[in-house]
Amino acid sequence: MPVSTRKRIRKSKGERRREIAEAAVKLMGKHGLAGITVSHIAKALGISNSALYQHYHNREAVLWAAAELVSDRSDEWIFITSGANGFERVAKLAEGHLAWSTSKLDTFVRPVFAMTVGAKQAGITHLAGSAAQHAVHLISQIVEEGQRDGSIRADADPRDLAWGVIMCAWAEDMALLNDAREVTKGGVSRRNFSRFLATFAPPERQPDEEDQAHTLTEMSESRQTTGS
Repeated sequence: MPVSTRKRIRKSKGERRREIAEAAVKLMGKHGLAGITVSHIAKALGISNSALYQHYHNREAVLWAAAELVSDRSDEWIFITSGANGFERVAKLAEGHLAWSTSKLDTFVRPVFAMTVGAKQAGITHLAGSAAQHAVHLISQIVEEGQRDGSIRADADPRDLAWGVIMCAWAEDMALLNDAREVTKGGVSRRNFSRFLATFAPPERQPDEEDQAHTLTEMSESRQTTGS
């Protein structure tokens, strides 16, 4: 009988810790924080409980590591956008969020809502709240960039606009979880955010009613086409 010469790939401690945390993230999205046990995580990875304890001392340590992964991902959609000026970058943030969230449904959207609901019991309330605050800080910097280049009103509060983007993102995430297709595929969130964003444009950049109506119609038709 031939002997297999394939070598078993030994993972580093860091790789194994990351793998355990990733497994916890996926389980978090399926069962919530309360439904995750060390046994569940170990079984998902095909390892023993004792093997898992070699990397994390207890369940709470695994959940904290998983929550950190989710928190780190909350900024990804901000960094991948670009634009000719601050106003355009903010617009593209909101425009690109839904596609990003859809691709991260099991590794971010479901886990982050589970984390939010169970944060107090799991002792990660600070981590859950700081992720949103950090995102607002990053978007505020983009808004301030727009104020410097003249594409966003100088008298606007950067954090007001930043929180508006976050609220749009939260609404789209919730719509994904609830299969609210009027929001996700009918263009509701984009149309409403565009109206909101228009109030932050300088007077000379404000569209007249006819142009705005035409733009909103185009956006709606585009979203329905891509979502069909």
